[in-house]
Amino acid sequence: MRDYKQVFQPLLAQKRSSHVVDQMLGALSRGDLLPGQKLPPENELAELMGVGRPSVREALSVLRFEGVIETRAGDGTYVTDLSNANSSEGTSLLMSLLRSGENPLALLNARTAIERATAAGAASHRTANDVTELEELFEALAEAVSRRDIAEVIESGWGFHMAVARASGNPVLEAFLASILDTLREDAWWTTTHRLLAMDPLYLAQEGGRHQAILTAIKGSDPDSAERAVDEHFAAMQIGYKTQRVARSQTPSRIEQ
Repeated sequence: MRDYKQVFQPLLAQKRSSHVVDQMLGALSRGDLLPGQKLPPENELAELMGVGRPSVREALSVLRFEGVIETRAGDGTYVTDLSNANSSEGTSLLMSLLRSGENPLALLNARTAIERATAAGAASHRTANDVTELEELFEALAEAVSRRDIAEVIESGWGFHMAVARASGNPVLEAFLASILDTLREDAWWTTTHRLLAMDPLYLAQEGGRHQAILTAIKGSDPDSAERAVDEHFAAMQIGYKTQRVARSQTPSRIEQ
């Protein structure tokens, strides 16, 4: 059995899913990964590269959209024939747009639009396996909320939203959402603001209920309710972010401590 420790390296900088994409593409260019080769499981990739499983899933979503890998139901993920892979120009353009916006809340609006579509799609197309994964991720989120583990609340929440995107059956929306979440992870303003928001006792107490509403709508195959649940979730987030943005602009020294 191949020693993948010689192929993948742990994360050395805060890039997360971008780091995973870079590692995978580097392995392909070196010939360490070949067409038709099966990738290690997500948990093994996460350990090898020093990132969480949500980051691995986001990276795999982007690579799947680009045609670099394919997932075979009940079997695993394989490297494809790279001659059939999509050009990366579209993804590079998307990432440039995401990173260049002067109004950071525009990114949240874009995310809301995408997640309304993924939630509605998941409610229409989810499988029993999708529901099981969503329930497991929701339980992890709820447990993190009960422990007031802010870092895990954020990671579990993003993992839940990516699972919704996968359940929608739309790989384009899944890849776009993965790119947005990766951009948010790398942005210092977003990272600080999201952590401060999650530390608010009232917001944190309601976090589980908002995700529960999305899960319930998807399990009930109710696209309209799924969209409404997403709207309510992001409306609360929008208010919280705006409040934090004003607070940071007025008292920057307190937030940087």
